[in-house]
Amino acid sequence: MGFLITEMGLSERRACRIVGLARSVQQYRPVPKDDTAVVKRMKALASENRRYGYLRLHAMLRREGLVVNHTRKALASRNARFVCRMTLFLEGRLKLA
Repeated sequence: MGFLITEMGLSERRACRIVGLARSVQQYRPVPKDDTAVVKRMKALASENRRYGYLRLHAMLRREGLVVNHTRKALASRNARFVCRMTLFLEGRLKLA
């Protein structure tokens, strides 16, 4: 695409038409997502309620106004190495006395 525009001197519109690509795809710039506030609040809620899983924490965060997709919250919690006690217990890695 860049070759057609820079070397051949074609406009972006014409180059996109030749390649068969929508101009919106050519012009798309991804926006980085910052999950630090969500992870910080999720850790705080999890320390208060140790038996809650990420789905219940997701519901609590929604009530507080931190509306993010539940799969993104699960991914953010996994990336932050956050695992609730109940998950560890169910996986057999935590023994309750």
